[in-house]
Amino acid sequence: MNRIFFLLLMIFPLTAFAQGFDVKTKSGTVKFTYDEGTSGTLGNVSATVNFDLSDLSKGSVSGSVDVSTIDTKNKLRNKHLRSKTYFDVEKYPKMTFKSTSISDHGNGMFKIKGKLKIKSTEKEVTFIASKKGSDLIFATAIYGLDYGVAVDKKREKTLIEIYVVIPM
Repeated sequence: MNRIFFLLLMIFPLTAFAQGFDVKTKSGTVKFTYDEGTSGTLGNVSATVNFDLSDLSKGSVSGSVDVSTIDTKNKLRNKHLRSKTYFDVEKYPKMTFKSTSISDHGNGMFKIKGKLKIKSTEKEVTFIASKKGSDLIFATAIYGLDYGVAVDKKREKTLIEIYVVIPM
């Protein structure tokens, strides 16, 4: 495995309620896909979502995920992803996200911009958030190479699609 699946994380957007909502949970999940079909999850997602439809500027989303919970249904791959070559979970046990702005994206969706930190690298990402059933779903895509969690040096080959699921 020459590249990393990346997740992310990280982390979290909102969606449509008549007035808004506040959600605090420790039972979210990150789902990710990488390299044309490789997929996995991360557990122990803690998130706080504060959302007021009447004033989006007052909203906020923050969260973290325990990187040691990475599961690709392949024990050897999981061990390798936890190693210093990729996530180095002993030194960097969590990935974090903190929103910087929230805006209406139309059709009951919202755009949440913020800082995603993986290992020692922090970059701005944008999640698109929506409500599905009793869950908030946040979606984004990142490049593992940007966060130092990819062996492949061709950035376009390190694309990771991330879906954060926050139960309400």
